[in-house]
Amino acid sequence: MKTLESTIAMDWCRALTLLLLGIFCLQACSKSHPQSDSTTNQANMLSLSEKGKSAEEKIVNSQNLTESDVQSLPPTELRILRNACFARHGRKYDSAGLGEYFNNRPWYKTREDYNDNLLSAADRANVKLILAAEQQTGAGTTSNTISSTAISNQHTPQQPATTAKVESDGGQLTTDKVQRAVDKALDWTRKGGRATVIGIQEIPRENSAKADVRFDSFQYNANSYDMPISKDQKTPPEPDVRDPKFYEKMYQNRSGQVHIESYSGQGGAILKHYTDGRWVLTGVQFGFHGVNANIEIR
Repeated sequence: MKTLESTIAMDWCRALTLLLLGIFCLQACSKSHPQSDSTTNQANMLSLSEKGKSAEEKIVNSQNLTESDVQSLPPTELRILRNACFARHGRKYDSAGLGEYFNNRPWYKTREDYNDNLLSAADRANVKLILAAEQQTGAGTTSNTISSTAISNQHTPQQPATTAKVESDGGQLTTDKVQRAVDKALDWTRKGGRATVIGIQEIPRENSAKADVRFDSFQYNANSYDMPISKDQKTPPEPDVRDPKFYEKMYQNRSGQVHIESYSGQGGAILKHYTDGRWVLTGVQFGFHGVNANIEIR
């Protein structure tokens, strides 16, 4: 009886030893072979829930979304849906996340002649609705609210105001003077390309003026929501895969992604005329984005 008990005890000891040895080997393997590539790929992968897919289908078919269509969707899905309004018309996406996602959508086809004027009334209404939902989730807290006027033609600027003075003669607005002011405003985020002032229209009854601006391959630094940010801002480093809070920090890294966006098409500059005779550039808009400014022209 004692022999049987001692045999069973020895078997349990061996089993426990093997189990502990196996656990130790697994830990050693995970440390010597970090799964950074596959884990990072999973973190980078964008996808939609069933509710998000239904909303995307409505967007692709040029149907108006309702608040219930986007309610409770996470910021990552709202970002995809907002960009789907542009992607369905052929906008090209160079950033890895959105580029890979749209390239795998059967309806997506890039266009060399793409510009935001291709957007329909339904697209503009959907962008406005999704932006409002993003701001409710906190995704849009870095930018100003975009109004219905901004969606149709004007676009709310989104950057701390830049102040400068442009010397002039006679206090009259000229293309050259407004061009210099526009360049100063855009230099905050510009990475390349051109923005050319092609005309100015004064609106005396509103004490303001609007300048038409043509953007040619204008490149600007953008955050993960494609909004202009400082050209000096960079993506934070990725966390170590062995960090216990890897997934939490990777999400923070993804939300802090910085990339270069490109825009070609029409834009505008807004100028205000004060009673003391000063003209001040208050903002420059391009696409659905823009920059704030406080640049005096005199």
